[in-house]
Amino acid sequence: MSGKIKNNKIYAKLLNDDLAKSAINKLQNPIWPLCRLTLMLYLTSPYLEINQVLCELPDTIELDGIIYSEPKELLISYLNELSYIEVIKKHDSPKRDLLPKIISEEGKELDILETSIYFIQQNVLEKELESINSCLCKPMNCIICCTGPDDKASQEFFEIPLLENELELFDVEIKETPDSITTTPYDEPYLFVSGKPFYLNPITIYRWSYGYSLILPRGSRCPNLDTQGRCLIYEKRPQVCRKPQIFSKVIDKDIKDKDCFWQLRRAILAITDCPYVLALKDEITLYADKNDLDCIFMQNKI
Repeated sequence: MSGKIKNNKIYAKLLNDDLAKSAINKLQNPIWPLCRLTLMLYLTSPYLEINQVLCELPDTIELDGIIYSEPKELLISYLNELSYIEVIKKHDSPKRDLLPKIISEEGKELDILETSIYFIQQNVLEKELESINSCLCKPMNCIICCTGPDDKASQEFFEIPLLENELELFDVEIKETPDSITTTPYDEPYLFVSGKPFYLNPITIYRWSYGYSLILPRGSRCPNLDTQGRCLIYEKRPQVCRKPQIFSKVIDKDIKDKDCFWQLRRAILAITDCPYVLALKDEITLYADKNDLDCIFMQNKI
């Protein structure tokens, strides 16, 4: 049974919201096939800059059953991401040093061409999915991502990673100790704070070996939610809160891994805790297929 049938009330709610409808349209008509064509045209052209290729695109392009009207205008917002392909022709490009090392499924390091294309795809999809998420999340009035595990969950806590400049958004204690900065919240034995595992303490921001995170213990909720479940800092919310529940995993790196290598995954990961993910399983599967990626559905809080 499809996600739409099982969650027809949620699906109908999304279709009644103009922003959500635009997000569904983006899932059905992703930008990557157009980006991929543009990259191929660049590689076979005499041009040194990707923007020169954009200027040569026709008014309408049809790819994989998707009609792109005014493709140049559609691609302008992705110009920074697409420009990484210029490292192939401009060997002195400063962006060459910004490309990560990517390891294939067979354990081999990708060459510069494959690296640039997969890196571009990862970043294009991240940008597109953030836009999709912002349109789908708001009408749901959902706070699943903003709460700790409930009594039925097997986890004891929920982690919200934070950048250092986001710490001031939360009026909670920040703990940074010799023990915390040499471990992660998932290491065993667990970090002890005040004589008990850290997750049995009140909501706290900890600095771990890989950075800061807000820890929401079982039954807790983000301190920036009001009594109606609305975010009090929505316009200034952390970067992680802007991320979708439909993740680009073209390449992936475990933040707890100090190795500098990324792994080629070629996948879309969708978190089924989220009600709109359940309602849009068919659309997400189609989105992954049109991006030549596998689609993985996973529950986060179990």
